[in-house]
Amino acid sequence: QQQQQQQQQQSEEPPVSTELLRHWINAAKLCDVGLLQQLLALEPRMLCMRGPGGLGHTALHWAAAKDGAVCQGTVTIEVVSEEARTVKWLLSRGAPPGLRNAEGATPLHAAARNGRLAAADALLAACADRAFPQDSGGGELSWLLGAVDGDGDTAESLAIRHGHMPLVDLLRQYATRASGG
Repeated sequence: QQQQQQQQQQSEEPPVSTELLRHWINAAKLCDVGLLQQLLALEPRMLCMRGPGGLGHTALHWAAAKDGAVCQGTVTIEVVSEEARTVKWLLSRGAPPGLRNAEGATPLHAAARNGRLAAADALLAACADRAFPQDSGGGELSWLLGAVDGDGDTAESLAIRHGHMPLVDLLRQYATRASGG
């Protein structure tokens, strides 16, 4: 009965303005935590919403693709912030790391494709000890590591294809942890 009441209340809420959602997504692309804080205070539902059009990335997808150190080959180069502050902030506010974009990719796929080592580490660390109902064992970490996007790629296969070897090593360390090794 409580669930029905909550659903009814949610359906009575006006839709989120497309303009506000665009500002939210742009703030995530810029890794602007201050602006994200202001916008989230205006509309908390945006935390889990996909951006309009295109890839359908959530704010966490964009932050994972843009924030943190980038690894090129075997070298790590700092870009926006070494510690992936935006990714960590979104996760701390409850952004689900397993949400998929329009192409079936998770934020971890976005981090792996773009070589964002610190962002991937933040996403994986957030999942490391949490149970996940979709998974039959190993928790959310195991599920996230094994998640396949619409092209059939895991985060590891994307990191390998794009030559982000430090990220591949990180993913394998977490996979060992998820399997109890």
